[in-house]
Amino acid sequence: MKWYLSLLGALAVWRITHLLHAQSGPRRSLETLRRWAGESSSLACFYCLSLWVSVPVALVIGQDWLEQVLLWLALSTTAIALDLLLDLISRSTAPPAHVQLLTPSQMAQAMAARFFDEQPPADEPAEPLFTPTRARTH
Repeated sequence: MKWYLSLLGALAVWRITHLLHAQSGPRRSLETLRRWAGESSSLACFYCLSLWVSVPVALVIGQDWLEQVLLWLALSTTAIALDLLLDLISRSTAPPAHVQLLTPSQMAQAMAARFFDEQPPADEPAEPLFTPTRARTH
């Protein structure tokens, strides 16, 4: 078996599993399917769904039954690990709750005011570009 088939298979398993588990799909068809299947279905659990999705991929890529079984588990594990990694990255790059995000026009105005308008004396600190807001409670 070629190594790149394993990589492509793992990416395909993650993509299909993520599509079925978390995305709405065309005309919200996948949302409807998940609602119809219910909370106790495999569609509600990324881990379970990745096992089901990896079966046909392992059967196509693997050359004998032992390789297919090992690929089945490895593809599912890789999809789960990739999903956890992407979730960790997306959480760590989110702005803190106390930072107010500015629109592009607000940012441009703040930058123009800071660099082209009258400069404050050196002993006075400049106004920050990002203004903190009160922490939100959910």
